[in-house]
Amino acid sequence: MTLSVPFRFNKTSLPCLANELLDEITRYLPRRDQHALLCTGWALHDVVSRQLYRDVSVYDSSAKRFFKTIIESTESYGTYTKELQYTVSTNNDVSITHALLRRAVPFLANVESLTMIMRTQLSPFLKYMLRYSVHPIQSTYADAIRLDDKRLRVVDSPITFCNFPKLKKFNLHGDIKVIRFISIKSVLVKICLTEAMDDDSFTFFLNEMAPTGTPNTSLSILCITLQFVESYSRIGTSLYRLGNAFPNIKSLTVRSPKLDALEASLMLTLDPPLFREARLLQFNDWTITTPVIIPVGSGPDHLKVQGIHITKAAESRRNLVSVNFGMIKWAKSVYSGGWEQTNKICVDSGDDDELYPDFDKDSSLFWDVLYINPEPLSVLQASIARYSNR
Repeated sequence: MTLSVPFRFNKTSLPCLANELLDEITRYLPRRDQHALLCTGWALHDVVSRQLYRDVSVYDSSAKRFFKTIIESTESYGTYTKELQYTVSTNNDVSITHALLRRAVPFLANVESLTMIMRTQLSPFLKYMLRYSVHPIQSTYADAIRLDDKRLRVVDSPITFCNFPKLKKFNLHGDIKVIRFISIKSVLVKICLTEAMDDDSFTFFLNEMAPTGTPNTSLSILCITLQFVESYSRIGTSLYRLGNAFPNIKSLTVRSPKLDALEASLMLTLDPPLFREARLLQFNDWTITTPVIIPVGSGPDHLKVQGIHITKAAESRRNLVSVNFGMIKWAKSVYSGGWEQTNKICVDSGDDDELYPDFDKDSSLFWDVLYINPEPLSVLQASIARYSNR
């Protein structure tokens, strides 16, 4: 979306309408001719600008124009933005891009959903600046801007801004350390991370979201991508760490190039249970995934073993309705009440769409689901105990 909005308008506002009512009106406005209405100075200026700036997707030069507009305009366009998708690139001057973004953030205090896409050729300097330089911003100038419910106004005292204080959903396709960009992580309810993380990056993510080992109870939807040196053998420990960091998860999607499905389902039988509030658990959720069943000796059928795991796991998770391993999906039968394989995901709530991650797979990785005989649960618990005592 390209925005080229003048900085000043001769307009008639609608002061008699509350902000909540204006927000509701914008839901029914057609998107055609909005820019024209905005520039004519009609009485609908406030309503149209609220719609135009509600959901913004910008990159390259359009991002600069957007940031410059909300910074320099006398109108409070930035406060109308609820969803922002920003593709970070290096086609223009890096220092200008960062400076504009840094100055624009205080004007975007009402953003509830942020998507950041960082291209692979991103400048190392800009990546460094995004990691370490965009922290809560303190203005020390006499013309500092304060955000209030109605308009921006000039104040004389220094002010400290928090980046995106109302943010609830964060999607990141790129370096995990850019999560430092978010000042207040305790209000986030949904996170989707598509770049594969190694051990160090995974530990960094947990430390940022649940510092000092304190569980993060607000996060309810998580999509995470893991890539360990030891291939599929680390999924058990990873689930244990996620379960302790985010005890109130309702929807969990774990993606990994190779993932042992039996070890994952076995971890769900732990007592006390991990993800007690979960409704949807997904492991390598893309449809291109083909499960690889590896027989070991004359042992039992792997899918029967997994069915036993799922049944036991559901006993301690009253809200659980679907567990998926690639193309193999388990759901609770509406007839028998037991768990069975199905061809589609069964979720019975009105907010189904909110349970699913927003990003597709990263095509640079090959995704697989393996069914091999995992270590006994006692061995897994001993491994987790050794990790916890580090």
